[in-house]
Amino acid sequence: MNASGMLRGYASKAMPNDAFFNHVTTTMEKQLKQWNPDYELLVNTSDDYRIVVLQNEKRYTATLSAEEWATLQQTAPFSVDRAIWQQLQEQGLEVKLGFGDYIEKAMGTFKGI
Repeated sequence: MNASGMLRGYASKAMPNDAFFNHVTTTMEKQLKQWNPDYELLVNTSDDYRIVVLQNEKRYTATLSAEEWATLQQTAPFSVDRAIWQQLQEQGLEVKLGFGDYIEKAMGTFKGI
């Protein structure tokens, strides 16, 4: 999956937190489904920003407080994504490269052309 850094930059600066949360989680879900259609992504914003990734019997959870989310959203276009993917990866979720540039941009490893 590919992602536009310029468009993401505008979105991260202009969108309210909840709308940006929906944007980020929709992007993440598309990426997960590209890796494996068995992935499910569940979200909860009742207290914090919580994302749960399910794959068969495996469960991975990432949580950011509202303050963390707001700070990361204003830091850089993919800062929120990076924080979430890192939490999921630390729990054993395999983050796969080579499916476009989204993960590379999110994880800060994109080299560009």
